[in-house]
Amino acid sequence: MRLCKRVCSLVAILAMLFGASTTLWASSWSGSSSVGSDEMPKSKYEPYIYLTTGAQNPAEDAFGQVFATPYFRYGGGFGLKRGPIGAEVMMRFGSDTEGTYVDDTYRVFEITTTELQARIFGEASFKNFRFPVGVGFGLLNVTVDRGYPGIFDRFKGDGFFIGPFVGIQYKVLGSFSLGIDIEYPIGEARFNDNPNWQSQYSQGLEGALNTTETSFWDTVGGIDETRFDNGGLVYSLRMVVALPTFNPKNITE
Repeated sequence: MRLCKRVCSLVAILAMLFGASTTLWASSWSGSSSVGSDEMPKSKYEPYIYLTTGAQNPAEDAFGQVFATPYFRYGGGFGLKRGPIGAEVMMRFGSDTEGTYVDDTYRVFEITTTELQARIFGEASFKNFRFPVGVGFGLLNVTVDRGYPGIFDRFKGDGFFIGPFVGIQYKVLGSFSLGIDIEYPIGEARFNDNPNWQSQYSQGLEGALNTTETSFWDTVGGIDETRFDNGGLVYSLRMVVALPTFNPKNITE
């Protein structure tokens, strides 16, 4: 039921975002066509590379039980645009560590994430500003450490996610731009009822570990808590460097 609600919400969000972007594209194209042929949408391909850094506070209740602030995300990728349409691929990493007392025991909890994401988007432009609107999808790996003193008990889960995003980008120099993205991934990492855990020597071990309470951090990898909700807004800064454009006609000729 919760998944159905999220899918419906995603469809509604995408419909609103793409509806708004279509209006912007039409306005941008009509405005440029009245100026002259030099202002018409480009037929050239525009490649670029970019770096991104930001933060997220996941919707998963287990995250808020031990972490007081959003965790840091960083990564980068490659993109390609033609006119107002574009696509890009990105690898992004995240991590956070925090110590707290649980039942008079001091535990250092840790979460790390790795994701591979592909995006498609459309964008409107106004002078040196660009306004991308689109959707990303990809694979997420989550590793959590339950933080027991003297025990290196790490569990890994994987999952698929999809998330719409909007942004604004400003051209600072001829090939350098800065921007802001707001993204909402929807998806869960599953730990697959797997009692295996990883030792400090990266060996796969089996066996029951101590449980002090019925929470995600004590039952992850067991039969009670096997999912991690990766939803929640991601706020990111982007640094974009444009590469030389090219025309596919010139390549084939």
